[in-house]
Amino acid sequence: MTSVKDRVRGGSIRQHVLCATLAGVTALGCASTVRRLQHYPSCPDGAGPASTQSGDGLGCYRTAEPDEGEPHGPFVTFYDDGRPEAEGNFDSGNLDGEFKLYWPNGKLRAQLHFKGAKKHGAYASWGPEGNPRATGGYRHGLMHGEWRVSEDGSVWVAGTFEGGKQQGRFVYYENGKLLLEEWYDDGVRRPAR
Repeated sequence: MTSVKDRVRGGSIRQHVLCATLAGVTALGCASTVRRLQHYPSCPDGAGPASTQSGDGLGCYRTAEPDEGEPHGPFVTFYDDGRPEAEGNFDSGNLDGEFKLYWPNGKLRAQLHFKGAKKHGAYASWGPEGNPRATGGYRHGLMHGEWRVSEDGSVWVAGTFEGGKQQGRFVYYENGKLLLEEWYDDGVRRPAR
């Protein structure tokens, strides 16, 4: 699967047309994106809004040639029906701040944060119908803190990570009943007690 950063820099979001001002939208070939641009957040100083000719994404770029520049500022990509697929922010080409992914039905799929191009902060994900799948956190790109994970809502795994390694007690539940308990030290499973 192509990353959103790659999609914004190239790949499926490669044919960019710079829309520097709404007054020049028609002349620049961006008439189909006028509605979206009017509601789009403003770009940071030194960056201008850009759109794909197909209309599947909007973002901010530092240069008039988006394929040669780096993403900088807010962006959003869209499914074919116009619903948001992903939205977030770039700082000098790196994901930064809050990032959201959506299911094709419009429901939130995942919400996480980036700092210095690494996952950093709270993380949560949901299934297509809105059921929780995972909650946890990251610190400098590594899983950190308490995590709870479920594939289908019936079996849950809960435990703590420190610096990307399992630490302490991990428990596995099915339908609310404890199935298994394991203990970890610095990512290494301890023998059963």
